[in-house]
Amino acid sequence: MGPNFKDPTVFSISDSYRESSYETPLMCLQPGVDPLIEIERFAKSRKKAETMKVISLGQGQNKVAEHLLQEARKHGYWIVL
Repeated sequence: MGPNFKDPTVFSISDSYRESSYETPLMCLQPGVDPLIEIERFAKSRKKAETMKVISLGQGQNKVAEHLLQEARKHGYWIVL
């Protein structure tokens, strides 16, 4: 196995953002790491902090999340689930 499989990758929110679109959301999954601070900092740098919505998915939150996703698509909000 080469280094691509054994060495951890470094997450770059800027690179991931460039590869995302409204149809291809940015996915940030890092075991043992809460990326919210980095996402909030990035949102501020992109002038999106005011329209960024954060919701924890748990029991009964699916309807709220679905509504937020629909609103985000219409108005350009950022949603952090």
